[in-house]
Amino acid sequence: MVIESLPLMKYSSPFYPFGGIGVFYDFFGIDFSIVHVINHGVAWGFLASWQDYLPFVRIALIIGLALYLGKTRLFFKHSICFAAILTGAVCNVVDYFLYGHVVDMLFVRFWGYAYPIFNIADSAIFCGVVGVGISSFTKKPKALSST
Repeated sequence: MVIESLPLMKYSSPFYPFGGIGVFYDFFGIDFSIVHVINHGVAWGFLASWQDYLPFVRIALIIGLALYLGKTRLFFKHSICFAAILTGAVCNVVDYFLYGHVVDMLFVRFWGYAYPIFNIADSAIFCGVVGVGISSFTKKPKALSST
């Protein structure tokens, strides 16, 4: 949460549109910059017209996931993945209550394709979901016998 909040604290006013701070340009065909985009919806502005209801849905999902994690005995790799999802979701809710919207800031262009702007919390959620998906297909360790 701290990693995502630091740039927001320092650069709370919007950058000039389509400008931002260039981190690198044409690094093996990839461009990366830090920008300031206001997102009233979920991923990439989806459901932006539901802005008044999204905080409650997000909080309900966070509580549900936290209860699931508390009641379920998960393997360590699943716990890490769900913790990443939970942390990303909490960061986005904190953004909403601090700024009235989620701030997206990372802009990447892959070989001419401009990927939708996202933030570090979105990355944590994505990595957690991918991790859960991959680990659900891997062989699980055998449970220890109680006898």
